[in-house]
Amino acid sequence: MTIMENGIYFNLPEDEYHAIPRLSASGICNILVSPATFWADSWMNPDKKKRDDDTDARILGRAYHVARFQPHLLDQMFVSKINPDDYEGLLTNATMIEAELDKLMEPKKLAGEKVLDKAIRLREAGYSKPILHLLQNDWEANLGDRQGISADYWQQLKRDMELLHQDSEISKHLTGGQAEVSVLWTEDGIDMKCRFDYLKPNGFTDLKTFDNPMRKNLENKIVTDFQYNRYYIQAFIYWRVFELIRRGKIDLAWQAANENIEQLIEAIRNRPTAGEIWYIFQEKRGIPNVLAREIDFRTPVAESHPINDAGVSHETSVALGEKPRRLNSLGLKAKLDVEIAMSKFAGYMDIYGPDKPWRLIRPSGRITDADCSTYFLES
Repeated sequence: MTIMENGIYFNLPEDEYHAIPRLSASGICNILVSPATFWADSWMNPDKKKRDDDTDARILGRAYHVARFQPHLLDQMFVSKINPDDYEGLLTNATMIEAELDKLMEPKKLAGEKVLDKAIRLREAGYSKPILHLLQNDWEANLGDRQGISADYWQQLKRDMELLHQDSEISKHLTGGQAEVSVLWTEDGIDMKCRFDYLKPNGFTDLKTFDNPMRKNLENKIVTDFQYNRYYIQAFIYWRVFELIRRGKIDLAWQAANENIEQLIEAIRNRPTAGEIWYIFQEKRGIPNVLAREIDFRTPVAESHPINDAGVSHETSVALGEKPRRLNSLGLKAKLDVEIAMSKFAGYMDIYGPDKPWRLIRPSGRITDADCSTYFLES
């Protein structure tokens, strides 16, 4: 189990970050479902590693993440699997290989011979057309530490990335900063962690993909996902962490220091106002919908006027306009949900500790009309 000090970490491997035993935004969302849900998906569950085994979907998700925020690393970490459609006259099975061996007056089968052995023998006999088993063997030999992506998904990924970076209104939120920035801090005695998708001097960007099989209105779909997937909780926590960095409350971890990173942190600390929160939503299945939405947890900025500003500098005027701002309804809900989850975390940790499953404290209860929505009762 990884134990690390509080600080800002750059280039921390994803698996190392996830292994750190701290409460995160996703953990807070799980606690709001139920403490048992949180425990089952946390470092406390001894069977969690089995739940975390790689699936094609997980690998593809990581590939998309790298392609969006660290495109220079994509080909170092992932590679397309072989696409049979790219090869004319491809031999794909043992029967086809045996037929070609027979044409060349070679034995169809030898004792103990595997399909790959037949393919090698066919090539050595002078057969020049592509053979899937040989292509696959060469692909695996050159795979190294990379992970393979289905050819169809690989092509879709490439098209999605082109779409993402073609629009200047979108791409500007994905440049000028650092990707995959991990932050560890302690709040109210609870060790916390978060990992920015993309940290910039003026705020941060997070990217979400979505599917819309019910064909909801696009704007409504985005807002609904933001609410019911509890993205607002992640956004609020990350916004608070950005503020801790801006106010100098969290320092760089010693492993992270280099000139570009130090300049980024310095620029954040020199920013006179709170950070901007940008979420980018990209639709799946090749549908070219990419939307950028700014999230604001505070009341509108106070109006300013040169006469009222009494000749102060623009920076001072902006700072004065920011001071009266308070959390709006969305900010207050996010703050309350985070506080409830953290309180439950502390309480269940006191009761069960890290070594026992977190079962419901009061499993028995009742359901009355007070638990039902007005819409349901009146429909």
